[in-house]
Amino acid sequence: KVQREQAYQKSWKMKNGREVLGGKVVLVRSDINEPFDEEKVSIKGNLRIRASVPTIEELSGYGAKVVVMAHQGTSGAKDCIHLDPHKQRLEVLLGREVIFKREHYSGAATMEIIKDRMRDGDILLLDNLRHLAVEALSNAKSPGEFAQLPHTYMKTLESLAAFLVNDAFPANHRPHGSIIGFPRLMNIAGRFTVQEIEKIRRLTGDITPPYTLLLGGLKVAGYIEFMEDSLKNDLVDYILAAGILGDVISRLKKRERTQKN
Repeated sequence: KVQREQAYQKSWKMKNGREVLGGKVVLVRSDINEPFDEEKVSIKGNLRIRASVPTIEELSGYGAKVVVMAHQGTSGAKDCIHLDPHKQRLEVLLGREVIFKREHYSGAATMEIIKDRMRDGDILLLDNLRHLAVEALSNAKSPGEFAQLPHTYMKTLESLAAFLVNDAFPANHRPHGSIIGFPRLMNIAGRFTVQEIEKIRRLTGDITPPYTLLLGGLKVAGYIEFMEDSLKNDLVDYILAAGILGDVISRLKKRERTQKN
């Protein structure tokens, strides 16, 4: 009985998925940003690529024309490489071809692939978005501001697509074009994003004040505004600095005490 019910649910889901998404161009913002090996000038591992597969695979199974947007590394840094190795690993995990061309984002050749060459269920991986200056702008931090920019890859892709599926949970806090630059498209959470949100709900569901925020990692500059906002709006009671951030604060405190003495 359970197996019959599961089979029915799967059949119902597939039928409705095909009705809604079949034949449509669906943009998917995935997070396939993997650790980088500087000696080999390539990525190490495929943990995030593997996590992106269920959403891409499901959409392709519905007959959508899946256009995957992603990044690797930091703009201008050694790890900001083309996505050739990501394409290869995606093909192995999906067990099928992934269309990919270097430096294809939204030009005429890319549009020709999407409009004329992609069949229902095909998958196209666009190249590293961090190569585009418009992906992260200091003067565009909201959907409305991105929408006002002329001739962006976002506007071109948005004109072809029916939906945007956000499956880049680790990058969702960034006001980047691929995250918030498609205001006219229905924004749907991907399977990985839903999974991560549910994990956080389970972990934080029974937490009561006072709240202590633990921060670590390498990108110290990105924390300052977040810390100020969290304290100013009473989102947390304390902040515990670890990692590089903790080291920086310890050094500043030491310097402060030395100057006082």
